[in-house]
Amino acid sequence: MNSKITFIHSVSLLVLRGVERWLIEVTKRLSMEACKVSLITFQTDLEKYPMMNLMDRLTQIKSQLRNVNWKEVKALYHTHASQHTIAKLLKKFGIVIPLSIFQIFKIIRGSRSIYIAVGDAYQALVLTLIVMLFGGRKIVLGLHASRSYRRFKRLSMLFRLLSRMGIIKGIHCISYFDYISLNHILKGVPIFHIPNGVDCEKFSPDKGVKRYDIFNVLFVGALSEDKGIDIFLKIAEILKTKHPSLNIRFVIVSVGGPWANKVREMASKGYVDYLGFVNDSKLAKLYAEAHIAVFPSRVEAFSFVALEAQASGTPVICSNAPGFKNSVIDGITGIVVKDYNPHSFIEAILKLYKIWMEGGNRYQEIVKHARERAKFFCWDKILKSLRHILLN
Repeated sequence: MNSKITFIHSVSLLVLRGVERWLIEVTKRLSMEACKVSLITFQTDLEKYPMMNLMDRLTQIKSQLRNVNWKEVKALYHTHASQHTIAKLLKKFGIVIPLSIFQIFKIIRGSRSIYIAVGDAYQALVLTLIVMLFGGRKIVLGLHASRSYRRFKRLSMLFRLLSRMGIIKGIHCISYFDYISLNHILKGVPIFHIPNGVDCEKFSPDKGVKRYDIFNVLFVGALSEDKGIDIFLKIAEILKTKHPSLNIRFVIVSVGGPWANKVREMASKGYVDYLGFVNDSKLAKLYAEAHIAVFPSRVEAFSFVALEAQASGTPVICSNAPGFKNSVIDGITGIVVKDYNPHSFIEAILKLYKIWMEGGNRYQEIVKHARERAKFFCWDKILKSLRHILLN
């Protein structure tokens, strides 16, 4: 039986945000199960991230993808094309076009199924048509980012047609909210809900010890407004300025992003500790040592970092974005902040700080519940469902 699977993603794997980390975990694990796995990513979005840790990221990725045929191909997108009419169209529709078309054909040839990770309906359609032209069938579209559903409504008839033709096998949603919405919009197209997973061995409470002399507040994610880094910096500034007696440390781990210079400025003033990119073993230690993890994202499909924090026994304070509700249980494994402003997050932080300071079992109960919640999303359970879609 042919068990070759090809994954395609229109962003560089070196960006290492949530979907890139998902691809690494899934392709790595499938390649260990006698599957022949290929991964095609596009050389895009790298200008948003600092070059200084690029080699560290590359080393970590290659060490995990030893058995995966990974290729990064050149692509055309609006950043490269200045004010040209084509560039304006690419920007308007959010489309990235691979330039090494025949290289892609050689890689996807003979695949039992092809998984295209997407965040937008237009990009999904473009890549589906490209793959289809070279004989690709049984395509699974993976929706890894919450976007407006308007474009899916506009293209609904095309998606239904491609599904009836056997080109599109179905759409995989990591978010339950996307699953419900697309079931309504794309009636007749199979929609699957399989959440993100977490390595419950790599990320666990025993990877570090929570100190009792300082309260560690951890942020992990891109330094961009969609992840709420501006809010996190404001939180740190207010608490450090107005509550200097509180022994709280704010730690930021990130591959970078548009707010990198501002983060460095805040670090130079002593408001935060910016560690930049760290390898997985260091990240697991930081999660386990943190007393809380704060994620004030404005947009989130299904938070990878919230799962990793909880697996590490670290309570999560997060925004009310739908993607957090998939894993964080308000009042049990952390706090979901309903009103999106720095002061509401500060109130939540101070609430858990007080519980921690009081000692007793209340804080340890939250730690226990967080760990137990994460176990529902361990990779062995998640991969079983994904394997069924891809190989059947």
